[in-house]
Amino acid sequence: MKRLLIFDAYGTLISTGNGSIEATRKILSLQEKEIDAKAFYRDWKRIHRKHIDESIETTFMMEKDIFIKDLEVLYEQYQIKRPCWRT
Repeated sequence: MKRLLIFDAYGTLISTGNGSIEATRKILSLQEKEIDAKAFYRDWKRIHRKHIDESIETTFMMEKDIFIKDLEVLYEQYQIKRPCWRT
């Protein structure tokens, strides 16, 4: 049986208000087409939860790798052509 402890500060222990949506809006404003930040963030939260659950149930993944996996899915869904991570 796997046991893990995740510390999540922003949005859990520390209120970020609508900071996550604002950050998403700023990042998405760099794209070639207009993308609704609230919809993108909502989709990200759903996909991220799914990937976290998969990581708990199968093979542990580092948070960084889960974020990359999340963005790969979202970039395809929203047809974003820019890379979703820096190498």
